[in-house]
Amino acid sequence: MNKKYKRGFVAGMFDVLHGGHIDLLRIAKENCEHLIVAVGTDEFYRVRKGREPFLSYPDRVEIIRAIRYVDEVVEETDLNKVALYKKHHFDAMFAGDDHEFEDVYVQAVKILKEFGVDTIYTPRRGINSTDLQKKFLNGNSNSNINKLPVLINWSLTERCNLNCGFCFRFHDKELPSDKMKIVLEKIVKSGVRRVTLTGGEPTLVNGLESIAEKLRYAGIFVSLHTNGMNVDYVKKNYFHFDRISLSLDGLNSFVNKIMRGHDDYFEKIMDLIMFLKENKRDFAIKTTVTKKNIDSILDMVDFINDIKPTFWSLFEFLPLENGKLNKDDYLLNDGEFNGLISKIKCDVTLNTMSLIEASGYPMFSVAANGEVYTKDGENGKISVGSLLDNETNVEIIWAKIIKKNKIEEKYINRWNIIQNVPRF
Repeated sequence: MNKKYKRGFVAGMFDVLHGGHIDLLRIAKENCEHLIVAVGTDEFYRVRKGREPFLSYPDRVEIIRAIRYVDEVVEETDLNKVALYKKHHFDAMFAGDDHEFEDVYVQAVKILKEFGVDTIYTPRRGINSTDLQKKFLNGNSNSNINKLPVLINWSLTERCNLNCGFCFRFHDKELPSDKMKIVLEKIVKSGVRRVTLTGGEPTLVNGLESIAEKLRYAGIFVSLHTNGMNVDYVKKNYFHFDRISLSLDGLNSFVNKIMRGHDDYFEKIMDLIMFLKENKRDFAIKTTVTKKNIDSILDMVDFINDIKPTFWSLFEFLPLENGKLNKDDYLLNDGEFNGLISKIKCDVTLNTMSLIEASGYPMFSVAANGEVYTKDGENGKISVGSLLDNETNVEIIWAKIIKKNKIEEKYINRWNIIQNVPRF
């Protein structure tokens, strides 16, 4: 019987084999003549999961090779599905439907489609390897709080090419490269799934592309949050990042000038938005809502619906650091932010955070000096240690944050949906 596809492809770690894996392999083989299965190497497993696999790579290969649906086993060393296609020339990729909205798959599917490769998602049985691994590692504990944050915001520098009156930055701090490498390695080893590189202005940091690529090699989704002033840099290096996040505070030059203090800020951002759209790159828009621009936000809705960013973030101004000095110029009255949000009818995903919610999100920020802090709606920043300390890592920091702040399950769920990140 002729099958729809010649060469099918499945990738996975297969550290804890279960019925869902067998279903996936069976369905894949039913639809292709030759099924190739890529098994993640031990090194890839370590950087992806942040720990040792239960079974070694040779053992996992032997198990997969013994399954009757599998024709060929190859190694997987990173998340680059396009590179695997160029090496093995499959015409269909099969994956469980729990991966359908993961950014690494969303991006790969778009590119593979251009090569004529179809992607088929199969229904999941309701169990996955991660859940089983959790039970093995932690017994039957069903804690509502992840052992890792959903997101780490890493401020690489406080140097900036703007001087916004509402900004958190206060001093021009930046770690030397050897200290920055320590922070980078701890984030990579943690197993966290998402990192935003921010500042200050991160495009001013030497070696930014190398930092991004090391994070991405570890399977981490990397967003670059830039003010967009360094237009040439972004256009030259955008492909090093999974998403580019741009700040836009209104729909005309005047509003953006009073917010950012630069005459052609609006024109530069609009140029970058059009460039990213033309190059089909994932991008997001972030808007800081203050007393100076709140009356202009509703005018942005039609534009946002037209350009269709991955999401539109609206954040209430927080009077922290430098912003505390200008509190009277920017701070909204009670209820103004939530009142604005209730009026917005938008076709794209909205990501909003009010001043009150600032301490409830499953994330933390690494400052430009390596210090880790979490936000508190009333008291500003709360320091919880430094990733430069020999005895400190991401899990220890996160445990401290959970004790200090009430990290609510509803926020974890909301961020997982907004950011398209599957639960660990």
